Amino acid sequence: MLTNIDLDSYLRDNGIMPSQQRLRIARVILDNSEHMSAEEVYRNVNGPWPPVSRATVNNTLRLFVEKGILRKDDDDPADIYYNINPPVQSSQDSAA
Repeated sequence: MLTNIDLDSYLRDNGIMPSQQRLRIARVILDNSEHMSAEEVYRNVNGPWPPVSRATVNNTLRLFVEKGILRKDDDDPADIYYNINPPVQSSQDSAA
């Protein structure tokens, strides 16, 4: 699992300016081993923190796909899911 500092660096390394909302969305996705829909990400990111809008979730997912962090699986347009692309490892994991 990536620490918050690792996650910040990971987003920056992929050309994404890490905002609090983007970090929260990335954390939800990376902490979940299953693929997720935009609605599932939205529900999971809106916990005890200030709310994140659906538009922000959708725009962030689109950005993550454009930057290659996520893969969009849209074989069925009614069921679009997002998967991590490629698997993310922390610097400690890759050193082992």
